[in-house]
Amino acid sequence: MAEKKCPSCGGVMYYDPEYEGMVCQFCGFKGEIEKNPEATVEEISFDSAKERASYDWGVTTKIVRCQGCGAETVNDDLQIAGRCPFCGSTTVLPVDDSEGVMAPQAVIPFAVTRERAIGVFNNWIKTKIFCPSDFKNNARLKDPDGVYIPIWTFDCDTTTEYSGKFGYTYSDGDGQYTKWKKKSGTFRKSIDDALVAGSRRLVDDKGFNRRVLNYYTGDAKPYIPDYLRGFSAERYSVGLDEAWGKFKLRFLKEVRNDIRRYESADAVDNKLLLSPKFENVTFKYVMCPVWQAAFKYKGQIYRIVINGENGLIDGTYPKSYKILFIILGVIAAFFLLPIIGSFLWTLISIIFGLFFT
Repeated sequence: MAEKKCPSCGGVMYYDPEYEGMVCQFCGFKGEIEKNPEATVEEISFDSAKERASYDWGVTTKIVRCQGCGAETVNDDLQIAGRCPFCGSTTVLPVDDSEGVMAPQAVIPFAVTRERAIGVFNNWIKTKIFCPSDFKNNARLKDPDGVYIPIWTFDCDTTTEYSGKFGYTYSDGDGQYTKWKKKSGTFRKSIDDALVAGSRRLVDDKGFNRRVLNYYTGDAKPYIPDYLRGFSAERYSVGLDEAWGKFKLRFLKEVRNDIRRYESADAVDNKLLLSPKFENVTFKYVMCPVWQAAFKYKGQIYRIVINGENGLIDGTYPKSYKILFIILGVIAAFFLLPIIGSFLWTLISIIFGLFFT
């Protein structure tokens, strides 16, 4: 994001997670972030999103697209794009569609420093027993990239009409059995800050990195460009309507279990009919912090992501089949040796018995 000049030496000031303010990278001058004490994180009505959403990032911006992985980041108009924070490629070019990019209502500032993120990675990779030793020894997280990723949050009141069969487990002298009962009813639930990732770079449909995207939105601050100084900011690749659709699909899966518990049942039939209704729907667009890095090993790219608020880590790493086979061999030997030993002892006893008789 944009550079801010130091009032002391004219150098560049960045947001510092440890200081929780602006720090000059040259002379060390520290400055407070100029905040509006009356500003609050506003929920926007979903129905009037386009009319009420802000498109003002506080600075003149441009969109930069990586020609390697396709990631798009929001940069200051005067900033010269260098390296993609997602794949490390230096082939990044500006695109002409920065108009209409919704600005965030809120930001969760970085709380995990670069040094702590490096420590989190080093401790994490040590626990991966199937990871080749040469990768463990050489994979040093020297300079992770700090990136703000887009997150949509949704609030709403839900009313779900349901009808179907519920299973109840009973026990008798012959064991357990399930008795199915047909029931119908109405289940109500209020949703507060359900998170949906606006990034396709760090979250896929297989759940990669989904564990890392666990933020406490109560810490969100009203959006101010200063929080983004010194970091990249990814443009959302999952828009508001698509994010709302993803939330509703997730809701349908979760509400089945909610209704099962509501009916005090042990199981629910797959043909349970659900008819949900969503009211008072509001949303927020929040920029959330991650540290991330990419490693290349034997022609494959492996990515690491660390939550910039709480230090949760997830990622991919190479796995050695050699280590796997060694472990399986040890396990097999542990169980087979007593059997083989017993067989050999029996065989030796028979031979000695035949020899001495």
